[in-house]
Order: sequence, then structure tokens, then C-alpha cells
Amino acid sequence: FRRVLFRSAIAVFGTLLYLAAQIRQSNRLALAEYREMNRIAMKDITDPIIRDKQLSDLIEATRESLDDIDQSDQRRVRLQLSNELLAAQSLFVRGRLMGEARMERVSSKLASNTISSHQIAREVWDATEYDPDFIVEVEKVLGETGT
Repeated sequence: FRRVLFRSAIAVFGTLLYLAAQIRQSNRLALAEYREMNRIAMKDITDPIIRDKQLSDLIEATRESLDDIDQSDQRRVRLQLSNELLAAQSLFVRGRLMGEARMERVSSKLASNTISSHQIAREVWDATEYDPDFIVEVEKVLGETGT
């Protein structure tokens, strides 16, 4: 009976080791996927501005004033800034799910920089519903910077 019990204990221990290795591998894959999704989100933020000089110029031109900017151009800027804020929120939520406090801070800072650097971004922020925890963190960063 002791032999059977000993063999069973070894089998259970071996199974636990195997499962631990599988979980570790799964965690590595999830982390790699998480990092790739973050890279794609950052690319989605920057690509339109990099590829479209006119959009980049519009964003700069509307930082301080919307005078002499037609509705169509204002809408383009609004959509780009909205995409930036939504991408930052996505980074924040994924960071929270992965236990990456650093990504939560980075994404909150990214959103606060966007909001504080552009009046349209502030309007978009005020008019859009975001994840409650994201709002708290972004508003905290905005409060720290005095904007």
C-alpha cells in the first residue's frame, strides 16, 4: 500500500511540476502579447501624425486657437485626439489586467499630456465616457501638473 501511495504522490508531484511549467509558459506568452498590443496601440497613435503632415500641422495650429480653422479640419483634429485618448485608456486597462503598474502610469501620463496640451483634447476628455479608474489616474496626473 505504501508503494502505491508513494508512486501516486510522485505522479501528483510530477503533474504539478508540469502544470507549473505550462502556467509559466502561458504567462510568458501573455506578456509577449500584451507588449505587442502596446506597441500596436502606440503605433496607432503616432502613425497618422507621422504619415500626414497636414494633420500634424492642423494639430499644432489648433493648440491655442480654433480661429480660421474650418469645421472639417477641426473634426479631423478632434478624431485624432480622441483616438489618442482611447488608445491611452486601452493601454491603461491592459496594464491593470496584467499587473503592470508602470504601464498604468505611462498611459495616464500620455493622456494627461494630450489633454493639457490641446484645448480640443480637453473638450473630448470632458465629453467622453472612460474607464472610472483611468479617469481617476488621469485627473490625478492633471492635478499634479496643475492643468
